[in-house]
Amino acid sequence: MGDLIVNGGNVGLDVGNQQFTVRNVTINGSITGVKMSWNWGWNFQRITINNAQVGFDVFVGTKLDYSNQGTGGNAIIDAVVTNTPVFYRCSNATTQLQSSIVLNNIQATNVPVIVGIVGGEVVLAGSAGRTDIDTWVQGNVYAASDSRGYVKGGVPSVPKAESLLENGRIFSKGRPAYANYDVSQVVSVKTEGVKGDGVTDDTAALQAVFDQVGTATILTI
Repeated sequence: MGDLIVNGGNVGLDVGNQQFTVRNVTINGSITGVKMSWNWGWNFQRITINNAQVGFDVFVGTKLDYSNQGTGGNAIIDAVVTNTPVFYRCSNATTQLQSSIVLNNIQATNVPVIVGIVGGEVVLAGSAGRTDIDTWVQGNVYAASDSRGYVKGGVPSVPKAESLLENGRIFSKGRPAYANYDVSQVVSVKTEGVKGDGVTDDTAALQAVFDQVGTATILTI
């Protein structure tokens, strides 16, 4: 899900699924920016929330089965949030794997609570001014395969090469939609001899297709 602008409403995004990626989404003036009922693990990159009451409202389950699963974890990277009393709110506190959180490169302005619990407990405070969060986590932290135990707090940031950044954010690009192309312009390389079976070396077959169609045709596998 990406490249969206949501204006107003009770809830900007009401979501839940196993694994998902949300990229380049702006939510303006929704009472709740993102309502998360359950997941295994979601990644939000370049999400902007303006003038909400709660940025993320997240249900925390008590079991790992379907009876009360709740949210497994959310990674929020390169986010900007303004004029929102609570950026990330959990339905209840947790000291285990459920409701793991990774915040990386968060810019908050007039956000008194960065992470809180329903009922008012503040886990990570913000401010009426600007608060920058480099890296903050809630959940199990590992070094290679060795667990460092449950952590709730700031951790050393992950080094990022300058070549991977765009204006201080991780470079990203939306998927092309090809809305202006006719179906007749689409070529399936599988019909042109590409196996795609994970065993065959398809280099020559792919190159033959590229040579045949040049730059005028979309290629799809």
